[in-house]
Amino acid sequence: MKGRNVVLVFLFYPYLVFSYTSFVPSHEGVCGNFSPFAEGVEAGELNPANLVFSPEYSFNILTVGMEYALDMTIGEYLNLFSGEFLDKEKERIRKVRDMKFVGGIRGGSFSYKTIGFNFSYFSYNTLHLPQEVMDLILYGNERDRKYNLNGVNGEICHGLSFKFFFAHKIGEYCGMGYGVKLLKGIAYCGVKEVDGYLETIFDKADSTWISGRGEMIIETAEGGNGISIDIGTIYYLGRGKFILSIYAQNVMSAMFWSTNSKEISASFVIDSTDLEKFKPDTTFQWKVEDTRGKVFRSYLPPHIGIDLGKKGRRFKYVIGVGYPQYIGGGCEYLVWKDIKVRGGIGYRYSRWWLGIGIGYHRSIFKLDTGLRWNSWGYFSAALGVSLVSSD
Repeated sequence: MKGRNVVLVFLFYPYLVFSYTSFVPSHEGVCGNFSPFAEGVEAGELNPANLVFSPEYSFNILTVGMEYALDMTIGEYLNLFSGEFLDKEKERIRKVRDMKFVGGIRGGSFSYKTIGFNFSYFSYNTLHLPQEVMDLILYGNERDRKYNLNGVNGEICHGLSFKFFFAHKIGEYCGMGYGVKLLKGIAYCGVKEVDGYLETIFDKADSTWISGRGEMIIETAEGGNGISIDIGTIYYLGRGKFILSIYAQNVMSAMFWSTNSKEISASFVIDSTDLEKFKPDTTFQWKVEDTRGKVFRSYLPPHIGIDLGKKGRRFKYVIGVGYPQYIGGGCEYLVWKDIKVRGGIGYRYSRWWLGIGIGYHRSIFKLDTGLRWNSWGYFSAALGVSLVSSD
């Protein structure tokens, strides 16, 4: 039971922190390619160039979004609480080494004609566990095996984003847009270096001994500042028959952490511990260094997208490619005068993804939801409420 609890802590740890994503429900609903049709505040979040073809004003009351990545099937993920599953599928679970949870909250954002502003809370959380560390968690320390603890790393970053975006028209069918995000860091913790080993020895006297040593460096800070740039362009091709959207998010992003910054060096030494008599000879050393003069640096993940859309009477079609490693497409269908449904399919990191969404647009009121997922433990979801001027 103890081993199972340890596994669950490691697997669900990233899920406990709320974080940062695209904040555009319609974008999630078509599997991440909706930038040609984003309007107002949504355009400012995806491709600010689209402001030149957006309604006069828009106001986002609240949008909530989150993204969770874990290399497991949904069935395995839901059955983790089953001890029988854990015993049978350890070989499958031991391959889970990279975990990520990102998401966020945005509210009180607005756009007017070709300018806009949004305010959001974000966090970005990652954890990487090497194969030998996963083996140690799942199977315990096996006799006569030396475990390499090198390569454990991860970070947690919380902060606020104040984004100003604007656009200008170039001719009749083209626009350029820019966004500047001023980042205010709240808290940061990063595991930067881990070096060590753990070894269990079984001797001829039928006694079990453990030896090992290790060191790690943890950086923490309680405040910081940074900046990030978004840029995009929009083209109406064939006199408006097709829309080409090209954009880049978080270009040259950097967060510099300096307020109450600390560097923690931790080390341990385990030498000749006799498990039979349970007399540990273990020493742990912790050294906390106040590094007020030192600045830690972290980054928001970049994204580049190229989307092509076509708008019909009741349908909107879109296909696109992006970095990191993405290709996909989807459509929006006007089911009723106030109700729109969306769907999409994509291929990323050698896996297929599906997206679904629904929107209710009545007069100036907009309520949108979107969900994107695959069968290997990834999902991304968003829910938003906005007010938009009528076309």
